Amino acid sequence: MAPLLGIGSACNTPAALGIFSSYFPPGAKRNAAYGALGAGQPVGFIMGLVLGGILTESAATWRAIFYIQAGLGFLFVALGWLVLRKDQTNPYYTKGLDWGGAALSIAGFGLLTYSLADSTTAKKGWSTPQIPSLLSVSLVLLGLFVYYERWRESKNKSVLMPMSMWRYPNARMGSVISLVFFGWWAFNTMGYLATLYYQQVNLLNPLQTSLRFIPMAIAGICVNIAAGFLMTRLRGQTLIVAGLCGAAAGPLIFALIDVNSSYWAMMFPVMILLVGADTVYPVGNLHFSATFDKDSQSLAGGIFNVAARLGTSIGLAVSSSIATAVSAKFNAAHPTLAADSPEVLMAGFRAAGWTCFAAASLAVLISVIGLWGTGIVGAPPKGGGAGLMTGASSAIELSDVKREEVVVASGSV
Repeated sequence: MAPLLGIGSACNTPAALGIFSSYFPPGAKRNAAYGALGAGQPVGFIMGLVLGGILTESAATWRAIFYIQAGLGFLFVALGWLVLRKDQTNPYYTKGLDWGGAALSIAGFGLLTYSLADSTTAKKGWSTPQIPSLLSVSLVLLGLFVYYERWRESKNKSVLMPMSMWRYPNARMGSVISLVFFGWWAFNTMGYLATLYYQQVNLLNPLQTSLRFIPMAIAGICVNIAAGFLMTRLRGQTLIVAGLCGAAAGPLIFALIDVNSSYWAMMFPVMILLVGADTVYPVGNLHFSATFDKDSQSLAGGIFNVAARLGTSIGLAVSSSIATAVSAKFNAAHPTLAADSPEVLMAGFRAAGWTCFAAASLAVLISVIGLWGTGIVGAPPKGGGAGLMTGASSAIELSDVKREEVVVASGSV
């Protein structure tokens, strides 16, 4: 089931970004559309969370939520079929699919995530033979993926991820994707840690736990709507740095939390501050829509989405591994405590909180340095474009990048 859900998300998000870029011209309407798209995530999050908590505590049990999801899925498929217009065929995709790149990337990222996650549950941890072996294999496969994609692109064949996208300076792909990776590492891992804290330390049931996430969802909606409004008035870097500072403050408070304090004293601020990471979604994706041509915007959005998913999975695996190791060490130093006692659990949770704080702080540093000198991302174009880079052209075609490389390589002037 999990792979199918991942495939659905991987298909929907980039397509939605491309559709919005096609429907809405640069300016206030597109900004509002991207803000609404970002706000839809916390709306779905809180509805699913609260409904899941209610159903779990009822006679319907937790299985009912999956039937509801399936029904909604069929409904949205029908709506999409009826409402969305058919796109014109992009000649780029008539070259066929990049099956080799897909196989290498899936195998590489899959083994990487599995090895990191398995290290937290294996009895011997990193001493388990298959864990370092699989990790090494995953890194080799990812290296082959990069080489293979560069080779296919040089032969003008279809590629899963054109490497030329990363080399165009105005796009700032490396900086944006890196801060997305570390920002989502902190944001989603902290959501998982908060759930464990509520249920294993505070001993709350699923419904009580879900209710404590409501402020996070409301704040997420407000942040996305505000970002859609402010993108025409403030620099993109300012919005991203401010949001990520909040995402860093949340884990910091959690790492220093007093378990005897009330929800409103400490966990409520954590829930509110964490959603600062949501500013990255509308600002970053709007930047890509203003930087790349319409045929490449969905691809850029897809890479954005992959970075967010990888940041979540790898961040969760690494943070959980650190939490497990610290809890085990603390328990060994205090053998009279049970392994599931609040003291032992909190030792690991605090360590994971510090890890998330470090990830979010790194995202802040990347945004400060990597987005330095940027402009107002949501400003209407004035004879040109409105990317994060002031004066950047609004439609960078990958084919143009490749033509320039060919000219340089051939020595033409």
